[in-house]
Amino acid sequence: MKITYTLFAVVIAAIGFTTNAKAQSAVTSTATATLIIPISIEETSSMNFGSLAASAVEGTAVLTPAGGLTATPGVTIAAGGAPVTPAAFTVTGEGTNGFDLTFPASIALTSPAIGALPLALAITCDASTEVSSSQALVGGTKVLNFGGTLTIPANAVAGTYTNDANFTVSVQYN
Repeated sequence: MKITYTLFAVVIAAIGFTTNAKAQSAVTSTATATLIIPISIEETSSMNFGSLAASAVEGTAVLTPAGGLTATPGVTIAAGGAPVTPAAFTVTGEGTNGFDLTFPASIALTSPAIGALPLALAITCDASTEVSSSQALVGGTKVLNFGGTLTIPANAVAGTYTNDANFTVSVQYN
C-alpha cells in the first residue's frame, strides 16, 4: 500500500506541475520615444514706420507685411530716417507640424510724457496671405511678417513713439 500511496502522490504532484506550466505565458513589449526638433520663434526684424510728419488733420500710415508704406491725408512720409520694415519672425520646428499663433490685434506706440498712437496689426505668412491662428510648418520653417495701420492724431507732438511691452508673438504645437 505504501508504494500505491507514494505513486499516487507522485502522479498528483506531476499533474499539479503540468497544470501550472500550462497556465503560464510570456509576452514582450517595446517602449518608444520620438524626439523632435522643438518649436521656436525668432525675431528677424522689428517693425519701423520710418519718419512721418503729422498735420492739423488726423491720418494713417499703413505698413504692409511686405514692407510697403502708404499714408492718408494728414500724414506725410518723410525722406530719411530709419528704413521702413515690417516685423518679421521665423518659426522653426519639425517637418510639417502644426502650431498655434498668438498675437495682439492692436498695440499702442507711446512716447513718455507725450501720449500714444494706436496701431492695428496685419499679418501674413511667407509674404503671401492673411493668416489664421493655426499654421503648419513647411519643411520645418514658417516666416511671419507683420504690418499695421498707425493712426496719427491731428497736431500730434513730434517725438519717437515705441512699444516694447505688448507686441508678443507666441507659438505652440497644436
